[in-house]
Amino acid sequence: MKNNMEYLPEGVLLSRIERDYAYSTEQYHHHAGYEIYFLNHGEREFVCAGRMFTLREGEVFLVRPDVLHYAYGETPHEKYGVEFSEKHISHYLTPSAREEFLSIFEQNHIVLGEEEQEEFRRVYRETMQCFQAEKRDNSLCFAGVLSMLALLKGALARQESQAGREAQPWQDAPESLRTVIAYIRGHYTGIHALEDIAESCYVNKYYLSRGFKKYMGITVMEYINLLRMEQACELLVKTGLEVGEIAESCGFINKSHFSTLFKRYMGTSPTEFKKARKGYRGSSDKRWFGDGQV
Repeated sequence: MKNNMEYLPEGVLLSRIERDYAYSTEQYHHHAGYEIYFLNHGEREFVCAGRMFTLREGEVFLVRPDVLHYAYGETPHEKYGVEFSEKHISHYLTPSAREEFLSIFEQNHIVLGEEEQEEFRRVYRETMQCFQAEKRDNSLCFAGVLSMLALLKGALARQESQAGREAQPWQDAPESLRTVIAYIRGHYTGIHALEDIAESCYVNKYYLSRGFKKYMGITVMEYINLLRMEQACELLVKTGLEVGEIAESCGFINKSHFSTLFKRYMGTSPTEFKKARKGYRGSSDKRWFGDGQV
């Protein structure tokens, strides 16, 4: 395995990892920063907030802070990774420009054209060289990160304008299951059993269970828990709500049930997570970022 990582002190990481063997992360993980994952070669499967994505050579996976995800695959692969804090880009951009660029992270999967792939590779390698320079110019390093964001923003605009293209990874699922998925995303805080979904969507619960697992790769309840966890993470970071209030608003049975599941998925308690993220938008702690093992 080849592993090359470069940091900037105010919260950005470039990582280039090449593996000549199959590798899986084996469990969900999350980062406190924004992540760009460019697959230079190989093929990887991603699960993010209950959605599945097949990432192929020259494609990009995007994930927002504290969103649970994991990756697996059966082939050798090479990734170019960029992780950065909101503080990092806020240092250089106005609030409106920052929000404009961060809006691309509302999507998870971007398919680049051949010219866009080559341009991304070129900019990434030049940015990595800038990071490694003996007399590093941090503003030039940021210019490279911004160029990559601009390229992805343009690619996403083209992707979304293509007539008939569906962004949902479940686009091949039967209409009844697509209805179920839309229902879950709109009502997950109030769903407590398969029967709730089956009755509301007029589908057989056994068909629902089998079909959901087939097309989504996870169970219905795991999908619901992931959606709840994502909302809980956001509330823990951005609000002053107590843990019990967050548990209730996200649809967990009680505070104890929430804390148990949170520990299982996030590897820490809700209280510890909140403390670690307190003021994270202004933190310069490099420990924010994961180990680049995706």
